[in-house]
Amino acid sequence: MFIEVYTRETLGIVALCWLRSEAISCRRITCVLLRGLLVNPSAPDYALENFLHTCNPEQILQKIRQILTNPAITVDPTQVAVELVAADAFVNIAHPSAPKYHEMRLEADVAFTLRNQLRSVEDADRKWAVANAAAPIINNIVNAATNPASALVELVTHCDFLPVATESLLLCAARPDSYASAWFRVFKMTIHIAQCHDVTCRVRATPDEISTLRKHFTLLFIPTLNDFDSLISKTAFSEGLNLPGVTNKKKQKTEDDITKESAALWQSVLSWRALGTTLGLHEEAERGDRDKTGYHENRFCWWAKCDTKSLEAEETYKRCSGCHAVTYCSADHQKKDWKEGSHRDICSILQNA
Repeated sequence: MFIEVYTRETLGIVALCWLRSEAISCRRITCVLLRGLLVNPSAPDYALENFLHTCNPEQILQKIRQILTNPAITVDPTQVAVELVAADAFVNIAHPSAPKYHEMRLEADVAFTLRNQLRSVEDADRKWAVANAAAPIINNIVNAATNPASALVELVTHCDFLPVATESLLLCAARPDSYASAWFRVFKMTIHIAQCHDVTCRVRATPDEISTLRKHFTLLFIPTLNDFDSLISKTAFSEGLNLPGVTNKKKQKTEDDITKESAALWQSVLSWRALGTTLGLHEEAERGDRDKTGYHENRFCWWAKCDTKSLEAEETYKRCSGCHAVTYCSADHQKKDWKEGSHRDICSILQNA
C-alpha cells in the first residue's frame, strides 16, 4: 500500500465514514479500508495517530457500543468482524495512547454493554457474537492499564464482570468454532495476575486484590462446574452415540475439524479449573459433605458405547476421581473408556491444568 494513503486527510475521511456510515455496503467498504490502513503490518507508526486526530476516544466508544447493540450483528458476521478488528486496533496494548482508554473506563462501558446484552437477548448466536466482539477490547484495555491487576479487580467489583466472563466462557464451550476466542486470553491474563510472584512483573496482584478475586470467584466455582458437567454430558450424548443423523455428519468432518471442536470445550473447562486451582479452590472441599462420595444425580455416562439414551435417567453416576470432569454409570464403562476411548488423554490434560 502506497505511503500517500496514510496522510491525515485520507485517514480523516475514512474515520468519518466509519463513524457515520449506516448503509451496509458503505460500511463494508469502510471496514476493508480500516483493516488495510490500521491492521496492516506495514502501516507506519503515525497512521493510528492520524486516524485518532479525527476519531476521538468518546466517538470510538459510541461506535463500539453501537456495534455491540446492533440486532444485525449476526447478519453479516464478516463485516462485523472486520469492524471490530478495526475497533480493537484503537486499544492495542502496544500503542502509547492505549492507557487513555482505561482512564476513561472504556472497558467498564463495554463490560456493562455486554452484560445488558447477555441479559436481554435470547438468540444464542447474537449473544455469542456480542461476547466474542467484546472480549479482545476488554482484554487489551486491562492489559494496557498502568496497573492491570487493579483494573481487573475494579471490573470484578464494580461492573459485575465475573458472571459476564463466566457466561461468555460457557458460550465458548458450547460453540465448536470458538477455539480461538479472545475469552481464553482474558482467563489466561486473569490466571497470570493471580499467580504471579515476580515483584518486577507489572501485572502482579496484591494479596488484597487476590482475596477479592477469590471471594467473587468462589460464588461461581461450583455452579459453573455443574454447568460444564451438563454441557459435557450433552456433548457425549449427541456426539458419542450412534444417533440418527449424527454418524453421517461425523463422517463428513475432517480430523482437524473434530480437533478444533473438542478444543473449544476442553479449553473452556481447563481455563475454569486452572483459575480455581490458582485461587486455591478445591472442588471436594467446596462441594462439602454432600458430594464427598463422588456420586451425582442426573449425569450421563461418558463412554460412547453406553446404551443409556436419556440425559434425565434417574441412575447415579460416579465422577472420574482423576479429572473430576466426566461421569460414568459403572466402573466397567469407566475402564473401557480409559482403554478404548479418549478419556486417557483428556484426563491427563485436565489434571495438569
